[in-house]
Parts: sequence; structure tokens; C-alpha cells
Amino acid sequence: VLLGAYPLQLSPLQMAINAYRLASLNSAENVTTLLDDASRSEYKFFESIGDEWTEDSYLKFVQRQVWSQMRKVSKIGTASILNSLSLNLEHKGYYLYCKTGTLNDVRTGQNSERNRIKHLMVIIANQKLEEVDSVEQLKDVKYYAVYLSYMGVSDFSNDRFRKYIEAIVESSTFKAYMNN
Repeated sequence: VLLGAYPLQLSPLQMAINAYRLASLNSAENVTTLLDDASRSEYKFFESIGDEWTEDSYLKFVQRQVWSQMRKVSKIGTASILNSLSLNLEHKGYYLYCKTGTLNDVRTGQNSERNRIKHLMVIIANQKLEEVDSVEQLKDVKYYAVYLSYMGVSDFSNDRFRKYIEAIVESSTFKAYMNN
């Protein structure tokens, strides 16, 4: 199922790829679902940011305006159901960055809670992105991107979001990738 309004319709995998690229600031990042093909692509900093931005100034802007806000989503924002998990992960050296969203399922023609689709984008990083000193240092950060969608959930207080993220973090695949 494609998500978003015309003409911007993306698949859930494309959303996860965009999350990964947002975290890495690497427009050429190659995302895979296969652990044995988890090689990093050549780093390509965003070219279309304009001449008025340097890598350093753009990094500082994204740290203040994007990543720090995404960290708050799991602590005091719409995904605060993940707060205890976020704190637990920080003790293990991992940091959650989240973005939530809601779409109405226009296929049904009705606008009710049952027809709303809740989306949760989660980036798990092995360093605090808002404390990275340079784009060069950002290249060494490992990321794990997850994009979840649920229909008929009225808000993000539903425990299933937390359980899925916990299961991912406890999986051997996650541990092998992040600790490799």
C-alpha cells in the first residue's frame, strides 16, 4: 500500500529508506533488509541544500530543529508510550528518534477512528545524533530504521508499538548489525 497524498505516495520501505537518509544525512545511503548485505554505501552529503549552507551549519540546524525534536517524541510527545523503552535503550548506548503521523483511509469513504492509519517511524542510533561534532563523525554512526503502520488504532498509547520496537532491539539481527 502506498502512503501519502497524491502526488507524493511512498511505500513503507521508501519511508524507512528516507528515515535512514535523514539520520545519516547521506542521500546515497543504500538500505537493505538483508543482514548479509549490510555494506555501507559511499557517503554523499545532500547536494541540494544551497550555497548558503555549509556541512557544519546544516548539521547544526538538523541537530537543533529535527533530531532533538524527534528524540522528544518518544519522551513527552505523541509516542511517549516508548519513554521507558527509550530510557532503557539509552543505558545500553542506543537512542530513539521518532516521528508519528495519521492518515485517513480514503478507500473506505468514511472518516472514523477505525479507518485511520497510525504511522510510527523510528530511527535507532548508536550515538546521540544531536551531539555528533561533524558530518565526518556522523559517517561512523550506525542506524536501524523501522516504519510501522496500523489501521484502527485511535492513538499511539497502544502497547503494540512498544512491543514491536522491544522485539526488534532484542533480536539477534539487530544486535549483530549494531555491534558488528
